[in-house]
Amino acid sequence: MKVRLSLILLVLALVIVPSYVECAEKVFNLVWENFSSPKHRTSVIGQKFGDAVMAQSNGRIKFSYHYGEPVPDRELLDAVSAGTLDVINATVTYYSGKVGIADFTLMPSNFRTWQDMYDLFVKTDLWDIVDRVYRKASNCTVIYPFSIFAPEDFQIGKKTKKIHRLEDFKGLKIRTAGGAPSMTVKLLGASPVTLIAGEYYTGLQRGTVDGGLMTMYSLETYKMWEVCHQQVGPPVFPNCTIFAMMNLGVWNRLPKDLQEVFRRVARDPKLFQEAVKFVDGEDERIKKIAVEKYGVEFYELPKEDAEKMYRATDPVWDWYVENCTKQGFGQEAKKAREIIHGRFYRK
Repeated sequence: MKVRLSLILLVLALVIVPSYVECAEKVFNLVWENFSSPKHRTSVIGQKFGDAVMAQSNGRIKFSYHYGEPVPDRELLDAVSAGTLDVINATVTYYSGKVGIADFTLMPSNFRTWQDMYDLFVKTDLWDIVDRVYRKASNCTVIYPFSIFAPEDFQIGKKTKKIHRLEDFKGLKIRTAGGAPSMTVKLLGASPVTLIAGEYYTGLQRGTVDGGLMTMYSLETYKMWEVCHQQVGPPVFPNCTIFAMMNLGVWNRLPKDLQEVFRRVARDPKLFQEAVKFVDGEDERIKKIAVEKYGVEFYELPKEDAEKMYRATDPVWDWYVENCTKQGFGQEAKKAREIIHGRFYRK
């Protein structure tokens, strides 16, 4: 009897152990599309996160990185929702009409500093709020909210007088990408003109627009330093980011220990600080070239004008709440505004 029992246990061990090992060692090959080029800062930062996940998973997670293909930018959220793509790096404001909960990543008075942004995502309910909405509305989950984009200042064209006070914006024609940026410009007394990035250069060159609400890196990427003579701060959109999001079905199929790898890497303060150092270093490099080679003036509004600018553009947040309310997530938007503004306007 003992011999028979031993044989049964041996057979069970031979069956169960390989199955367990196969499950434990299963490799997840995931397709990740970035909306931008490989050298774009958000691609660089997002890929460092992905590389760290692959390393800490001991080869059980493998990403295949794609840039701007096979899915067009404005269809990325639909693609990850449907499972056509496993992971995306995307500008969330492209999808405001469907899911607007994360529009604050490209809005006025969002975060005073990069550290504020990290603290609010990691140490408050902000990340969970955004993630819950994306899970319900788009069948995906936010795995990394720190693909740092850039602050957005006003660039003033050479055919326009330089800005010295907030009231100087009144009546100017300012290039925006629509949505919240257009509302922001209106609230400052200027007129928004919607142009795609490729039209912005000729718009300033010809005087179709007087300026644009744009990033520092656009000076180099779009050669705006050739047609603008002033960049005005502080940034009306102080610290902006984009998200990496994963299809929810893919996430749920990951073993708990691999899900924990994602969480740990995404919250790693060292990785975040490396991203901040990279972005700040790039901005300083671009600024130096803009000043020394192209004579661009970097001007900061007086402190009282800067505070007026943020207060004047605060009604954009009312639009944000209203938009989310129409989508069924008004309470979540109100809570996000409360968390962010509790820090932003804290003295």
